[in-house]
Amino acid sequence: MRTITVAERRARLSRRHGLDGRTVRVTDVARALVGLHASDPATVYLSARARVPGFEVGDLDAAMYDDGALTKHLGMRRTLFVQEASVLPIVQAACTDEIASNERRRLVAAVEAGGVAADGERWLRRAEAATLEALVDLGPRTGQQLSRAVPEIQAKLMYAEGKPWGGQVGVATRVLTVLAAEGYIRRGRPGSWTSSQHRWEVVPGGPGEGVPVADARRALVARWLAAFGPAMLDDIVWWTGLGVTKVRAALAAIGPVEVDLDGRVGLVLAHDVDREDARVPPSAWLLPSLDPTTMGWKERDWYLGPHGPRLFDRNGNAGPTVWWDGRIVGGWAQRPDGEVVHLLLEDVGADAAAAIEAEASALGTWLGGTVVRARFPTPVERELRS
Repeated sequence: MRTITVAERRARLSRRHGLDGRTVRVTDVARALVGLHASDPATVYLSARARVPGFEVGDLDAAMYDDGALTKHLGMRRTLFVQEASVLPIVQAACTDEIASNERRRLVAAVEAGGVAADGERWLRRAEAATLEALVDLGPRTGQQLSRAVPEIQAKLMYAEGKPWGGQVGVATRVLTVLAAEGYIRRGRPGSWTSSQHRWEVVPGGPGEGVPVADARRALVARWLAAFGPAMLDDIVWWTGLGVTKVRAALAAIGPVEVDLDGRVGLVLAHDVDREDARVPPSAWLLPSLDPTTMGWKERDWYLGPHGPRLFDRNGNAGPTVWWDGRIVGGWAQRPDGEVVHLLLEDVGADAAAAIEAEASALGTWLGGTVVRARFPTPVERELRS
């Protein structure tokens, strides 16, 4: 069994995740990483800025909202990602179709249980048709604007009845989620790059041609292994959200090779097992919260070390991280006045500390006074902000 060392894994991470300064376009970043985390809207831009020399906000805006080369869409683990056009159909068939089916079933049941309609499926079809018609007539609109314009999605549902935190919630958001997951609408241009209030718009031509689900799962796992491998089975199961059975079926079709990862069994694509990526000269990166590299594996000791409790929240969401030579060595944040500050959690030496300071200064200059707050604050970020 071939042994792949931690040093080799870090070299692969640097090269294949576009952190070596050679990536030209933001679409290449999204394709290589099988998607960019987008739960926190600013993350996509900061992830791209860390990988594409000379990147500007308008580059990503053009790819997402003008060219259609990138789409913000629910995918793995029911998480919002920005997907490149060639990857989107794979994610749709492998993950999102099932998400859409589950969301539709739950909404239909809630509508019937809440007394909105006796036939929830029929009600939902009418609500979807009315929403699509409104978007065609009115153009892109926020969820709030659509809720006011479309009577069919103004119904309310009770949740946690009798509990102090219970109350009524509108169905509009859930109807829009189903339509988006099924590929009829998409998240359009927001007010600013740090805002999560997007405008919904109709997908031209509607849902694309479907990919056979088994083929899609195989392609998704293979793409992930190409970028994130070698990795353990638990990593793949966690990242895809598909469950062990479906991942094992995909792996059986792919035929990966087992390798030794510091005494544990890892998997790597057969054609990739003997490839050694050239080491990237030690460099500093300031990656944003939920960056796809930081969140790429379930087993993170080989690049995170003992720093998890201070750099992740209790639900496993990563905060902004400082990297040196392919591993996490600290965290960063912005103060209310826009200053980028960081905290090193270990001694990295004078040269590394100077390089990290320079990268923090460069990031501050790039932000130009825009203040970004991570949606899921972590202990280090709270400490730095205060």
